[in-house]
Amino acid sequence: MREYGFVRVGCDFCGSNEHRVVARKRGALITSEFTIVRCAKCGFIFVNPRLSDAEIARLYDDEYYAGRGFDRTVAYDTQDKDETKRADIAAMLSEAAGSLRAKRCLDVGCGNGYLVSELRKHEADAWGQDSSPSALSICRTRNVPVLPYDLFDARLDGERFEIVTAIEVIEHVISPTRFLARLRELLAPNGVLFIGTGSWELVSRQPGAPYIMPEGHICYFTPTTLARFFEKVGLTVDWKTLNRTWIGWRVTPGPPHSRLRANVVRAMARVARSTMPRVGPFPLARLSGLPPQ
Repeated sequence: MREYGFVRVGCDFCGSNEHRVVARKRGALITSEFTIVRCAKCGFIFVNPRLSDAEIARLYDDEYYAGRGFDRTVAYDTQDKDETKRADIAAMLSEAAGSLRAKRCLDVGCGNGYLVSELRKHEADAWGQDSSPSALSICRTRNVPVLPYDLFDARLDGERFEIVTAIEVIEHVISPTRFLARLRELLAPNGVLFIGTGSWELVSRQPGAPYIMPEGHICYFTPTTLARFFEKVGLTVDWKTLNRTWIGWRVTPGPPHSRLRANVVRAMARVARSTMPRVGPFPLARLSGLPPQ
């Protein structure tokens, strides 16, 4: 059995090395016990020590995309289980940015490309971004248009998008600050950014905590900490748009386009933000505080 490389890291948000342990869990591939900590100064939650950059890069091979890696809950080559969630995301983006028709959209870390396909159903000029050979192969098989570059590749420098999404990506990244700063660069003026990720206060309380996969899920967020990261990189936090991936939306009955359902969930969200901000919905972000044109 080979030895794995680990590194100790400071808080990516504030740079502090002061933290307290909030959880411990063994990995799926690496049976060592990982430690998850909360920064004592800003509250950001992350794995520390974590796998080295090189070790993390090795996690994302063909086995991972087939559902045999550290995340056994996904199989990108066959998975199409989230049709309702994708429709909810499209409806949310329409609320935030107006009609999706002809809007330039980028789904970062697009995986199998299903969200890109959903947005294109709404006549958006939607593209995926991924540099994984496995993901690119899947997208090409499905005729999903993809920019086949690393996110920081200079060939993306001149690209601008009215909507940028990253679904279940930010928990994998080594530096959320650098990641979000790059997404900000890719936004057009008044552009909308949506980050989809698990809320620590919810996923840490699930029996067995299946979302906590400390080999590759190395960052964890609450609505409060994600909002702080948005502000850190110069984005405006959007609490107004109804986040239709929030559990409050999923557990409230009613048709997907019901105004009554939306109003009920908006009221729930306001209460959650004021009384239990860590379990409320995640915000969206904008490049500026101006309303969409």
